[in-house]
Amino acid sequence: MAGINMASIIAKAQRYMESPKMKSKVQNVVDEIAFGVKVKGGGIHSVEDAGFKFADVLLRTIQTSGLDASVADAISHVDVGGMTKLKDGTYLIRVYISPQERESMSTLKSYPSVDLVELYNDGVDHVMRQIFEHEDNGALKVSRTVIPGTHFMEQAVVDFMGNYSSEYNVISIDINRG
Repeated sequence: MAGINMASIIAKAQRYMESPKMKSKVQNVVDEIAFGVKVKGGGIHSVEDAGFKFADVLLRTIQTSGLDASVADAISHVDVGGMTKLKDGTYLIRVYISPQERESMSTLKSYPSVDLVELYNDGVDHVMRQIFEHEDNGALKVSRTVIPGTHFMEQAVVDFMGNYSSEYNVISIDINRG
């Protein structure tokens, strides 16, 4: 009875796995899964799935960050953008909060408009001079003097990476402003 040379069979299989043809096949399957073209059971998520999960974590973080309800509502417009494959073989999906700009209350001095998302994430590092103004209908508007940073964006990254990064195969999340 002849024996089977398993070492030879394994060596041939390893050489085939390292061939350009097989690497290309494997990369095509990985791309199909990452872009949601071919998603199979067993907990395999697409890049888009990861983006939607992060958007969900970001929304929950905003809602529980201690912001006034009207502010939290104003900055809770989270969108998930298109996916891109980067040159290094990783994938990028954009998750962004729609900018919510507000003009300054002051009619005494011209200030640039303010992005509320960044303002309430970062806060203001000084006590501001309070502004009192009357609206056309006679109502009094009073500005805040302190806006503490809640750092909800950074907290959402920490929460996602701590709870979901391995499930969604996410290796990093960058906060990109602008």
